[in-house]
Amino acid sequence: MPSSSNPNGIKASSSMTTPLLSSGSSRTARRGEQKGQLTAVVLSAYDLPSREPPLYVKISIPEKYAAQTGPPCQRHKDRNSFKFGSNGASSSTADNQISLRAPLPELYTSTLRVDVVSDGPESATLTATYRLEQLQVGVATWLILNLEESTPSSAVVPDTSDVVPPTLRLQMTLDGPYRTEIGALVNWGQAWFRFVDQLEASGANFFSKLPLSIFAIFNSQWMLVLVVPIVAVLVVSAPIWVGFLAVTLPMLLPLLVAGAAVLFTVATVLLILYASTNAGREQVSGICMPVVHTLLASRSGQRLVYQTGPRPTPVGVAKAILPVSLWQKLFVSLWIDFMGSASYLLPIVGEGLDIAWAPLQTILIMAMYDTTSPNLKYISFLEEILPFTDIVPSATAGWLKEFGVPLLFGPGHGEPMEVKDLMKVLLSPPRTGSPTQSSKPPPAASSATPMLVPAS
Repeated sequence: MPSSSNPNGIKASSSMTTPLLSSGSSRTARRGEQKGQLTAVVLSAYDLPSREPPLYVKISIPEKYAAQTGPPCQRHKDRNSFKFGSNGASSSTADNQISLRAPLPELYTSTLRVDVVSDGPESATLTATYRLEQLQVGVATWLILNLEESTPSSAVVPDTSDVVPPTLRLQMTLDGPYRTEIGALVNWGQAWFRFVDQLEASGANFFSKLPLSIFAIFNSQWMLVLVVPIVAVLVVSAPIWVGFLAVTLPMLLPLLVAGAAVLFTVATVLLILYASTNAGREQVSGICMPVVHTLLASRSGQRLVYQTGPRPTPVGVAKAILPVSLWQKLFVSLWIDFMGSASYLLPIVGEGLDIAWAPLQTILIMAMYDTTSPNLKYISFLEEILPFTDIVPSATAGWLKEFGVPLLFGPGHGEPMEVKDLMKVLLSPPRTGSPTQSSKPPPAASSATPMLVPAS
């Protein structure tokens, strides 16, 4: 391992990645697969038990892959704390950045071991472990890991309740390929957006070369003179058209349905074209990105988009997107029941559409209420697939079972709740769990952990 000296007098070495498995058969089996990559940027080690600087920090998947940093570049003047980083302008890469390359499913399902290796009679290797499935693929995450001795002594352990435990601060990023269908969809979408951008630019260039007099016509009073007679004719003849449609409605119903289908198709195409433009993409992103972020923050979403293992079930994906709070679940339940009974808008024909909607509604019901009403999914599927039974509000019934009974009679289904207690529950905000990790950098060091300075 090549080494060099830095201005601070601490011996430095370049970062190194070492695959511990060199079996020809295993490496041949992986040949041709798209690799995943785990990148770790080690920031600092705080409150180590030894005054001597550590030799390096090593990350590894035991018995498979390993990588290690160089030694620290700075040391705190009063504490056993050290900072890792580049060893000077001559270094092409920072010594505190290391990476592991392996198939993404293997990385995602592994437990990473982090070792802070020191040398000396009073030094011991400090170790921490971290399950990589807690990371989001493609998102840099800052972590503070508590370190423990990997080989504790058999002697009596002294009381360390007042001792600050050693910690390691680092940033980890897990990258890997999309699933085949997701990757094809992303590539197709990027090609389509490039085509629309070129078309939009060409159209803007074409209209910019037209004389302004052409557009001035539409802003002049001549347009008002032409439009007013047409509007007047439509207003005067409106009763005639309404009476004609009322008399001939049964005969014209197929034509009206066909016309509505054509208008819906044209509107959908125009909406897709607008959503593909720069302005449309910004508006669609503002609406859809919160749902996308919620999906990708879940393990089901990670397994759906990236090659992290087996594909998730439709119920798992729905659970990652659907809300869990009282009011949001109520709105979604009412929307599900409305969509189920919307087939009454098209008599006879609408019942055929229930064949496609029934499985989807069952998946939504299972994702929302399978824990509190396990038999509700069967009722929901039957009332949706059978003719003329769509009026049954099965989703709202699941909401009443989960929230209505506890709200009225309390968790134990005893005496009814007081009005003030009921309003307190209805108006209380949804609970949110405390995060275990963050995509933001760790907070600046306080007086208890002052900033590091260059070692002498």
